[in-house]
Amino acid sequence: MSTEISFDENQYKIRSRTILGTSQVPAMTKFLLNKHIVKSEKSAHALLLGLTGIFFLAAVYVFVVFVFEVELGGGDSLTKEQLIENSRKNIENIKKSNVNTQNNE
Repeated sequence: MSTEISFDENQYKIRSRTILGTSQVPAMTKFLLNKHIVKSEKSAHALLLGLTGIFFLAAVYVFVVFVFEVELGGGDSLTKEQLIENSRKNIENIKKSNVNTQNNE
């Protein structure tokens, strides 16, 4: 009792839907093929999966930075208190320079 199972991999293609018994190529895949951006359906799917991954990572980055207020850039970034103090000093310097110019006139 031996049964053989075989797969015909040459006919395997990813199809999004079947209309009247005929499988259709996904629209994004067809677009990439028509614009000669990719040469095969397999490379179109790989490109779309890669772009999906990149956009997912970008969304995670934006979420982490804006929701949790985490600075991922590193470097010598100032704290909020330091920024406020620097702003106050700048305002004082501007006021002093305005007073000096008014006295000179």
